Order: sequence, then structure tokens, then C-alpha cells
Amino acid sequence: MADAQTSTTRLDIDILADIQRWIYTYPPLSHDRRHIHVSVEGGVAQISGNIKTPITRDYLRKHIREVSGVLQIEDANLYDDDTIRLGLGNILPPGALANPEWGMVVLSGQLPSGEALDKLFGEIGQIAGVHKVVAVGS
Repeated sequence: MADAQTSTTRLDIDILADIQRWIYTYPPLSHDRRHIHVSVEGGVAQISGNIKTPITRDYLRKHIREVSGVLQIEDANLYDDDTIRLGLGNILPPGALANPEWGMVVLSGQLPSGEALDKLFGEIGQIAGVHKVVAVGS
């Protein structure tokens, strides 16, 4: 009689459930969770979206690696607002203010007009993780 082999491979849906459960119960991610997208295929966890801080992003990566059945993490499309803020500091003109919120950048303060504003919008839109740019009253 052949010995029955037990599989230690977990179903992707079970891995995903463990990841989502942790995201929904970890307090620093309580607001970010609506901006994070997770899928699992073949034990590979795909994480994308925007969160507030690189510290939370690093902790999220660390914890997902510890979930049973996760073989690899692909998070090239996971961004944080602090890193976006640093990128904004390199291109904002004097007097302009920018506040990133989960990848949406809100501009205010003394903004350029016309083509200069259009150019600024384009430059901001090139920052990794930015998905929308809006300007509010000047």
C-alpha cells in the first residue's frame, strides 16, 4: 500500500484571507487599507496601491512574508506618501504647497498659471505613485 502524501501547499484564497485579515486588524493600516490591493496567485502575493509611510510599507512586506504559503511578494506598485512628498520637494516652485493623500496630490498656495501650471501638473504626474493631481483656490 502506498503512503499517502500530504500537501503543505496552501490555497491562494486561504493565503489571501490571512493577509486581508491582518491588514484589517493592524491599526496603522486602518485608513490605508482602502487604498491597498492584494491578490495571490501560485503563492505569489501581489500588493499595489498607496499607503502613508515607508515604515508601514516595510512592516506590511515583512508581515506578508511571514504568512504561511507566501512564496514571493511583488510590490513594485506599492507606494507611500512620504516618498511622494520627497519627490514633490524637488519640483515645486517657491510658494507652492503640495499635500499627497494616498497618491492624490493637492496643490495650493502660490501656483504658476497657464503653461507653467500645466507643466507642473505633468511633472508631478510623473512621480511614481501619483495617480491624480488637483489644485485648490489660490
